[in-house]
Amino acid sequence: EWSCTVRPSVVKESDIELFQLMKKSGCSSIMCGFETGCDEVLKSIKGPDASVAKNELTLRLAHQAGLGVFGFFICGIYGETEEQMLMTGEFIKKHLNEMHLVELFIYTPFPGSDMHKCVSDAGLLDGITMDDLSGNNVVFGNAITFNPLVSTDKIVGFRKQIRRLTMNRHSLRDKVRWLRAN
Repeated sequence: EWSCTVRPSVVKESDIELFQLMKKSGCSSIMCGFETGCDEVLKSIKGPDASVAKNELTLRLAHQAGLGVFGFFICGIYGETEEQMLMTGEFIKKHLNEMHLVELFIYTPFPGSDMHKCVSDAGLLDGITMDDLSGNNVVFGNAITFNPLVSTDKIVGFRKQIRRLTMNRHSLRDKVRWLRAN
């Protein structure tokens, strides 16, 4: 049994055959960085080939082939509006039954990433260390956000809301098993 990552922006309709072969060879699931439910934001972080439609195609083909999908998303992306962030929530709700696992991360501008310079130029990294960045996503109870358009409270609240939504569909046994594994 194996799993792999798939970049949705390169998936095309004819890839159903590939997904079926993957399943037949023992692939149980794919992991996809869907990132957001907003085309404008998605293109800004993943390039012109990325789209919500491609994300939906990947989900549909994987589901048809019997592959589980782990969907990864980001909230609080630099320059993202609250409305655009909520579009991610709508995408997750719409496709929740097509994903076996959903994880929503808080945007972190790691050095070398495309938006790191923008965030740095905006002065949002002043006084922030690599330890601060590596411990982000509420790992230590404190979230650091880098989006001047949406408050930290709203970003953290949105993440909590989505995590509750996705965890509520799992049994207590599944939750305990997940906690033990992590």
